[in-house]
Amino acid sequence: MAEFHIKKVAQVCANFVAAAITCTVADDVADRLQAFTVDPALDARLKRTKAELIRIIANNKHHPITYNPTYTAIVQDMRREKSKSKFKQIVDKAKTSVHNASTNMIETYLKPNVLDRGKGDLLELDMDKTAVTKQVVERHLMRDLAADTISPTLIGDMTDEEIAFVAAEPEETTRLRSNLETRKAMLEKGQETFKSALGLCK
Repeated sequence: MAEFHIKKVAQVCANFVAAAITCTVADDVADRLQAFTVDPALDARLKRTKAELIRIIANNKHHPITYNPTYTAIVQDMRREKSKSKFKQIVDKAKTSVHNASTNMIETYLKPNVLDRGKGDLLELDMDKTAVTKQVVERHLMRDLAADTISPTLIGDMTDEEIAFVAAEPEETTRLRSNLETRKAMLEKGQETFKSALGLCK
């Protein structure tokens, strides 16, 4: 489940960066920039994320530091009290009163959407989900996304050859320009010949 969530967030990040690049540079440059700098950076971030997840899972499988039953009982009681308090707050928020015309009484119901939104607070106590969301996804996928993928610093660190490769125009454009320049030269030469035949050139 955690790995699926990581892949999903990584895909969202990749889509976001691709959209940002497409909006800022020409399509052909975007493709080369994506392949040359962005994709490797996103792959590296995903690898770091998966490595962090493996470390967290390994840490959770270790034995607890303390086996003192009194301490464990106190911690569990505190967690239960915290959960009860949060649950009560969520239920209080979800309560709604409706007047029943047939019985002429006020009836209390719970709004399902409010309960659904509030359950995230209760699940916050689940170490695995919290660790995956906060440590792995936030630290390795979200933080410094722009700096690692499309920042001016990355472009500044590229060699002249790399910049030339990324910014190079498409082959068809180069060919078309070459053809047009050849035709222009031929037309200019023909124009000079025509002018000289008419005696317009000195």
